[in-house]
Amino acid sequence: MDRHFESAGEARDYMLSPLPGHSCVVTARSSSGRHFIYHIRRSPAHDRGRGYLHVSVQCTGENSSNETRPVGTVYLGHGGFLAHPKVSPEAPSVRAWAWIWGHLRAGGPALPEGLELWQPGRCGRCGRELRATPGHYGPICVQKMMGEG
Repeated sequence: MDRHFESAGEARDYMLSPLPGHSCVVTARSSSGRHFIYHIRRSPAHDRGRGYLHVSVQCTGENSSNETRPVGTVYLGHGGFLAHPKVSPEAPSVRAWAWIWGHLRAGGPALPEGLELWQPGRCGRCGRELRATPGHYGPICVQKMMGEG
C-alpha cells in the first residue's frame, strides 16, 4: 500500500531513517506531470559523523529495464546536494531532485504546491513490506527507533 507524505519534514525524516547501508524509495510527481522514482541509499555505519545519501533515479519510459542511474549525493553535514559527475546538472531528474531536496531540507508543515511524494509500502528503516501498519515504519522498527527494542 503506497503511503503519501503530508509534510516536507515527514518526507525528509523518512529519507534520513534507513539503517546505514540500506535504502528507501520515494516516488515524486509534479503538477507538470513529471514522475520520478528515486532510490536513496544511506552512507555506511562507519561514516556516521559525515554521513551522506546517494540518490539514484529509476529509468522508465525510454527503456523497460528499470535500471537505476545516479543522480547525485546529499551531504548530511551541511545538507548540500552535488550532482553526480557523469550526469548533467541540467538533466530533468537532477534538477527535480535538487528542487525537491531544497524544500525538504527546509522542512515545514506542507510540501510545495504541486508536488506529491510517497513511498511504495515498505518500511523506511529496514525495507520490509508494510501490511496494515499505519505510518512509514513497521512496528518493530518503531520500537527500535524509540529505544524500546
